[in-house]
Amino acid sequence: MRSKVTGIILVTVIMVAAIWVYQDDKNKKKSNSEKPTNIVSAVSNTDSTKEEDLNDNTKNDEDVESNQQKMINLVQKNENLNLKIESYKISHPSCPVNSLISPEYLDENNIIYVDYGDEVTSLVKYSIKNDRCEVLYDTKVGIGSITGLEGNLYWSEYNTSEIADVDWVINNLPVNEPRKVEVIKKGSSNDGTPPPTLKVNKEKNILTWIEYEKKGTKLTSSIYSYSNQTSETDVLMERTLKEDTDTRDGKYLISQTTGETGQIFYESVYKNNEKTFNLGIHSADTEKSFLKQKGIIDFSSNADILVTSGEGYLDIVDLSQDITLTYNNQDRLTLDSPVFINKEKVIFRYGMNKLYMANIKEKSYSPITDYYELLSKPKKFNDFIAYATRSGDKSFTFHVIHVKPN
Repeated sequence: MRSKVTGIILVTVIMVAAIWVYQDDKNKKKSNSEKPTNIVSAVSNTDSTKEEDLNDNTKNDEDVESNQQKMINLVQKNENLNLKIESYKISHPSCPVNSLISPEYLDENNIIYVDYGDEVTSLVKYSIKNDRCEVLYDTKVGIGSITGLEGNLYWSEYNTSEIADVDWVINNLPVNEPRKVEVIKKGSSNDGTPPPTLKVNKEKNILTWIEYEKKGTKLTSSIYSYSNQTSETDVLMERTLKEDTDTRDGKYLISQTTGETGQIFYESVYKNNEKTFNLGIHSADTEKSFLKQKGIIDFSSNADILVTSGEGYLDIVDLSQDITLTYNNQDRLTLDSPVFINKEKVIFRYGMNKLYMANIKEKSYSPITDYYELLSKPKKFNDFIAYATRSGDKSFTFHVIHVKPN
């Protein structure tokens, strides 16, 4: 068990380090011995991107000044947040725990998590009512990214001993119909590109992900959507990057998520072999650029607020007033997983150990949790936000925050 957890934490460190932009020397490939042995989303800070996509993740002062935003530091307050949090310790023998675990989907009755065993990876349903578990699905291949939408689980399945250049499938399984698995998409990553990282848009009832296709010197990155209601697949947007022996020209999609007004995307941009970055939003008839900034690891938005985070910082950008509320930590630990509780409050994770809540109206932030040995990404499911913690005795507990609307 100890070696398994150590290997998973090592994978997390590798994935955080090797994440955003291309190395100029394409010959600097990782050897097979350097490749991670497993990929677990429980504590990972970032989406996967191209294996060669390596550069400084640090935001600098020039990035901030170029955005022409008035910067205001968030002030810490140790106040009672009056959050309703329910906790469920995973201890029953029916619940397999062979690795780091975290809530991947939640409804009123169940919490779904992934257990990474030595030989088999399992989708597990934990019953909130009776504190028992049921294994919904097993695979010897490996599960990468997983999410859920309206009673359906979606996950990417591939050889997770590799971080790129694999054959993959995206599967669907209704939570209440165990082992009724349906393949909704198949594909292959190539030229160092990663398999899909899945996101959901609850308002539009769709699943989204990025696919990469290399033909000759042209690398196309496309954001796909899959309708949970009609089972139709569409391409929402595309980017093209031309790669010759010594030059690159074009755009490469790094990550994406869904916002209230469109698809939010982060991309690297090459022009005359110079590299910049762009965070923008794409809708059916318009496309707008918000930030030209490196070092963005995570982002989220509603109609008026854009939240970005990375190594040592979290920025809350008011799009209507040209004001940015910012939180910076001196130890440079990564801040990630911004989740809106409502229009005025955002939860975020500090390192992999603690949760805070930022109050946009009060321009302040307060701790939600104590410091934990490990704390998973908080994820929102309808009126709940869920996360997992691991204590000193190596036991895991799921925590569910009940969200109050505005």
